[in-house]
Amino acid sequence: MVKSPLQLPNFRRLWIGLSLLSIAEKVWLLALTWLVLQETDSGLTLGLILMAGTIPSALLILVGGAISDRFPPYRVAAIAAVVDTSLAGIMVAILLLDVFSIPMLVVIAVVEGITDAFLYPSILATLPRVVKKSQLEQANVLAEGSDQLTDIA
Repeated sequence: MVKSPLQLPNFRRLWIGLSLLSIAEKVWLLALTWLVLQETDSGLTLGLILMAGTIPSALLILVGGAISDRFPPYRVAAIAAVVDTSLAGIMVAILLLDVFSIPMLVVIAVVEGITDAFLYPSILATLPRVVKKSQLEQANVLAEGSDQLTDIA
């Protein structure tokens, strides 16, 4: 009988981290959308900023996957997570200092998109390293399931 991946401390920590990351990503998107609409009242501006984050991510995701294959994926993920967290801090500073500007948000969105292109492949490359091959299917179900649950929430 295959032991549940949740019984493995390394997987459990990874799974909790993935769940928290997924929640943080959803909150970030909601907050960014709300901020842009509140400050500009423009769907076009919101679309521009969201595209500024999506395009670099789509263009660089294969590069992120290659980097995650060549270097320890947990380190790539850690660096990307630090950059993502720093961007959230910069966003808070912008709001506290009341220096909101569209060009600043576009730059933040671009950097966040680049970071995501490295973050997600590195996380997916880490998963098979913390569970046995026989547990990989269950581990993927748990990881993707928690992501889907945060989408619903």
